[in-house]
Amino acid sequence: QEFFDIRSEITRCFIEHHSFDAVSVKDVFPFIELNRYVTCDALGTKERHEVGCLLSELFSNHFPDWMWPNVPMTEFVTWLKEFNSYQNASYQNARTPAQLIGMDVQNPFDSMDFLVQQLHEMGEYSLATYICEQYAPLNKFRPNARKYGDAIFGNRISSQEVAVKHVFDEILARYNSMMECRESNQRMTMLVRSGTSSWKLHAP
Repeated sequence: QEFFDIRSEITRCFIEHHSFDAVSVKDVFPFIELNRYVTCDALGTKERHEVGCLLSELFSNHFPDWMWPNVPMTEFVTWLKEFNSYQNASYQNARTPAQLIGMDVQNPFDSMDFLVQQLHEMGEYSLATYICEQYAPLNKFRPNARKYGDAIFGNRISSQEVAVKHVFDEILARYNSMMECRESNQRMTMLVRSGTSSWKLHAP
């Protein structure tokens, strides 16, 4: 536990005193939901009074089971959420909240499946189909991603970096478009609430 305590203290120092705003962690799915929790995202996890229970729930099927649902991590997540809430109130949403970002470096197939599943749930069927087509050459290496690395090293297959980058660029473009719409809506809401009269001329 001493290692986890020290790591947590160092991370807090970087965030609080050196303006770090992201913590990269070697994991993926649970941190999507956990990040929504600590960044106070209204679209994410609902408020939970017991952070320890939240961690246990999110990491219930992960090995080793003590890696994240432990006391230092519980205290760090609690602190990070409180820190972001304070920053949010102090800077009126002008400062980016500190995030917990999962980096999937060992099991990309789970990430691929999760992405397609989420797109189907969102009704983005055409985008899901496109991504499946881009990922198709990788499927024969399931479930062992190491076989893909061995095949590239042995010149038995070309790298699929370009196809994966196309997927990333497409999703990033969709995300940026969504954020622009969200920010525009927030600005218009603020204008309406403040009673400000304004007009905007759009180019043809």
